[in-house]
Amino acid sequence: MSNERDGRYAKLEQEIRGVLSPLMEMDTSPDGKAHRETAQLVAGHLTTLGFTAALKGDSATPLIVAHRPATQASRGHIVMFGHYDVDHIEPGWTTEPLRLVEIDRRWYGLGVADNKGALASRLVSMRYVTQAPAITWIIQGEEESGSSVLRDWIRASGLPQADWYLEENGWSRPGGVQRVLVCQPTADGCRPIDSAIEGRLVASLAAGWPQREVEARFMNKHFVPGGCAFQTAIPHGGRYLGIGTNDGLTRIHAPNESIPIDGAVLHAVSLADFTAAVARGSLLP
Repeated sequence: MSNERDGRYAKLEQEIRGVLSPLMEMDTSPDGKAHRETAQLVAGHLTTLGFTAALKGDSATPLIVAHRPATQASRGHIVMFGHYDVDHIEPGWTTEPLRLVEIDRRWYGLGVADNKGALASRLVSMRYVTQAPAITWIIQGEEESGSSVLRDWIRASGLPQADWYLEENGWSRPGGVQRVLVCQPTADGCRPIDSAIEGRLVASLAAGWPQREVEARFMNKHFVPGGCAFQTAIPHGGRYLGIGTNDGLTRIHAPNESIPIDGAVLHAVSLADFTAAVARGSLLP
């Protein structure tokens, strides 16, 4: 790795930690009381990045719907999904769950993998996107408790039509193999995307990852009560993508949940490169 890239990645790591650490200290578990405060903090980050951000729903767990128009001469539209809530605190933690802890190049804490780590990585990534398509970013506060506000909003508005629908997170395999989940929803599941677009997609995600592995399927959401409201609302024929921060040691919904710090940094880089490729038109039909 070059000194220039080392410096860039070190800066990204520092910035992601700066966004993530306060998020980790806010209790957004199903019994927590910090959902609205967290939503307001995230909306503030989005506003700084040039998004218009609105809180939807009168509950204590509001939905954030944010939008930013395309930069000049850019093409396309991406709908991004995420959530700021986390699961219950289960017994067995050896670190403090509501604090970001670093051990052996990993970040530990409740919800760091599902989904606050990816959320922080994406917020930082957007700082470095100079050429971007229109982006609609939907961030809910009830992924772990039924998604009632999001379901109501989807029933009233539907997901916007877009060229790509980006899942909340994804993960890599040992040895730095980036797993890329990509498909097009159908009435009975999903199908692979056009092979030419798949090839260009994989090329756009190459920065920092020695290898990539493509799977034509959705991210497994068996933890989600009632199923994933986002996945089921994607229009048939839309292009779904799952990439993210996690790996095989992550332990989602379990004590000592963690993510690799390098994975969080590489996700920020990959997302910026993917976004720029959509804006140039290379990932459009």
